[in-house]
Amino acid sequence: MVKTKTIVVYDSLTNNTKRVAEEIAATINCKAIFIDDISKHTLEDQDLIILGTPVHGARPTEKIGRILDDLNKSKHCALFCTYGAPFFGRKTADACLSYMKRKAKTDVISEFRCPGFHQIFKTNRNRPDEQDLQNARDFANGLLKKIR
Repeated sequence: MVKTKTIVVYDSLTNNTKRVAEEIAATINCKAIFIDDISKHTLEDQDLIILGTPVHGARPTEKIGRILDDLNKSKHCALFCTYGAPFFGRKTADACLSYMKRKAKTDVISEFRCPGFHQIFKTNRNRPDEQDLQNARDFANGLLKKIR
């Protein structure tokens, strides 16, 4: 069996995305690295890059956007986002993932969205919850199967 070099890179403002990133990384036994701690060289050495972001105005954070611009076309990529906005949160998460997929210009093998607690609106209290984290584990387990 071929070992796939995988990394989870995330941006997180309220720890929702961090919790999901760490769950994904633990499931597939790789590192989860906060966006400010990543180097371009680290990304060049990976076979699969999993990018996670909170949703801001139906877009990823600016820092995640910059990584999407720089992704090598030969890399596999998976995307996830967390959202907390009431009423329209799921739609903005879908729009964010669609935007990220177009911007990546590489092979996006899977996408995942997860509700998270919104600190301003106070919606999705206690999220991500255990079911959300199980969904993140299921997402992670499906990723490596797709690139083998």
